[in-house]
Amino acid sequence: MPNLLTFPSVGVKMPIKLTPTKKGVGKLANIGKLRKAANLTQAQLAERLGIKRSALAMWETGCNNPPTKYLLALAKNLNCPVEALLKDEEA
Repeated sequence: MPNLLTFPSVGVKMPIKLTPTKKGVGKLANIGKLRKAANLTQAQLAERLGIKRSALAMWETGCNNPPTKYLLALAKNLNCPVEALLKDEEA
């Protein structure tokens, strides 16, 4: 059964595929690529999201996944749809 990302406020559920890393934790593979494409540093994006830069770094490396509440803000700040954050790197 696939992992489901749920947005209860709008009644949307999306299947997501997490990319395994060496540590065995899934990651949202494209955050770092999309951040760089938007010409943002980790510090700049973290400030926009109201989080610590180290938290963002952990999301990018797959040590941790962002809470669901940050996905829409990430997409907005990276000028991409939420699906682009969830897409498998290899696809």
